[in-house]
Amino acid sequence: MKKIIVTGATGFVGRNLIKKLLGLDYHIYAIIRPNSLNKSMLNDATNMTIIELDLNEIDKLPDYIDIVCDVFCHLAWDGVRGEDRNNRALQYSNYINSLKTVEVTKRLKCKKYITTGSQAEYGVCDTKISENTECHPFTEYGKRKYQFYKEATLILNDDGISFKEARVFSLYGPGDHESTMIYSVLNKMMKNDSIDLTEGLHSWNFLHIDDAVDGIIKLIEVDCPNGPYNFSGDKTQSLREFIEIMQKVTKSKSTINYGALPYSKSGMVGINPDNRKLKNETNWSSKIDFEHGIKAMVDNF
Repeated sequence: MKKIIVTGATGFVGRNLIKKLLGLDYHIYAIIRPNSLNKSMLNDATNMTIIELDLNEIDKLPDYIDIVCDVFCHLAWDGVRGEDRNNRALQYSNYINSLKTVEVTKRLKCKKYITTGSQAEYGVCDTKISENTECHPFTEYGKRKYQFYKEATLILNDDGISFKEARVFSLYGPGDHESTMIYSVLNKMMKNDSIDLTEGLHSWNFLHIDDAVDGIIKLIEVDCPNGPYNFSGDKTQSLREFIEIMQKVTKSKSTINYGALPYSKSGMVGINPDNRKLKNETNWSSKIDFEHGIKAMVDNF
């Protein structure tokens, strides 16, 4: 049985990844905050050990795990939403603590290190975004994510540790955070409330959480090249088209006020990701189209 460490174990990606790993040949060391209110999200299992350890003390992890591990999966990162994305002190702390996980990976003699990156590393792009697209992040969140990716690459490659980054675009699915656009709009549609949005003409892309987890497991198990892998859905279209699918599924009578909200200071910024590297190198494929994914969320409501 392989041994895998997962930070951010109660987060949206973390708990869904662990749910899938519990059915595979892994013993999971799930790292959560001390006295976490979300601890109950993790079901008791004989092949899982829960360790309560704050990320800024992650360098103490070898005191809790006294055996060699196979994979370190680093998913924890604070301040991924709203104004916190430009909180310089918070994002710098994330960066420093993440570097600590790299050192712990070496001490525990892990063979692989997997982490989640972000589309924010690319910055604003007018063209299709592949892993070869130059990164020009403009938020503190994007800057520190990219800085960590570059430094971790140098450290891990020097030690011969396989390193892959799941560079995530927009995920959705049951159990997502209430502040996300998908969740908040669905919530209003279910109540037939009026909804204020931007014009919604910019291109966007969504990937279901189950497909994302399958992709991360591919990075863990497949002998594929090191580096970043775009995690995105197969279909890019205007945000307005996604909203229309949501209204169709919910049969909502909500009035959609397009243009009621202004675009951000950076203007109408869209995304058009290319996920062919993940497909070609790992034989991954997305299985849940947006309409069926939204139906599952409605059932969850």
